Amino acid sequence: MSRLASDKIKKLLEVRHNKDVFVTECKTGSSGAGMQSLDAWAMKKSYSKPLIVGYEIKVSRGDFLNDTKWQGYMPYCNELYFVTPYAMVQPNEIPEGVGLMWVSKNGSTVRTKVKAKWRPLLPENINSLFTYVLMTRTKIVHSDFSVLGRKEARKKPSGTEFWTGWLKDKDLSYEFGRRVEGEIKKRLTEEVNNVKNENQRLKYRMDGYDKIVAMCKKLGIDPEDYNAENDFRKKVSGISRRLLNTILHVKDDLKSLEEELEKVK
Repeated sequence: MSRLASDKIKKLLEVRHNKDVFVTECKTGSSGAGMQSLDAWAMKKSYSKPLIVGYEIKVSRGDFLNDTKWQGYMPYCNELYFVTPYAMVQPNEIPEGVGLMWVSKNGSTVRTKVKAKWRPLLPENINSLFTYVLMTRTKIVHSDFSVLGRKEARKKPSGTEFWTGWLKDKDLSYEFGRRVEGEIKKRLTEEVNNVKNENQRLKYRMDGYDKIVAMCKKLGIDPEDYNAENDFRKKVSGISRRLLNTILHVKDDLKSLEEELEKVK
């Protein structure tokens, strides 16, 4: 029962100091002779009005009356408070300079009954406590500017996890690059083959046109001349209609061939 009551009071104090540095079971230094432990310790985040508060939680009358350690907590806080269930300890029972807080009747908060006296602290008196808090009770939060801060702000990986993840990312990057390279080669090969086929087709057509042009010249006709069509009609009036139509289209085909060759270039 006492342990449950003590934990509940610590949670209420944590809510009270939700914007401050708050440590439960706070040791005054490394383990050893003379080391003590405050039930709770809080430091206000302020340069202009620094305030360090210590708490000694008492959940039974006997614990309060038999406590002889509280004076040893004084050098580690500006203010020291006893915190008890509602009305368990009366204000007139509190030592001079120490404060008193009660848990409210409904158990939802803690309220000050006696204001503690503020006392200045010497730095050398709290150096060991600060060292304890920094080394054993503080979690380092990595900056967003660091690689770890950007990728693993929620959790710092172990060495094994880090290198395993690094190798995995590297393998994925290699596989992705290999697939992209393969796809590019495939498309380039297709384009080269298409150009080769088109060049071959045009070569066949050009060879055929060269033969037709040579034949026209033997007949004394210039296929590029404006009057070529009339000249054909006069020269080849006796040949078949099909051949005549083929010859008449030579001029237009030559022009189309030039346009296609320009595109390929």
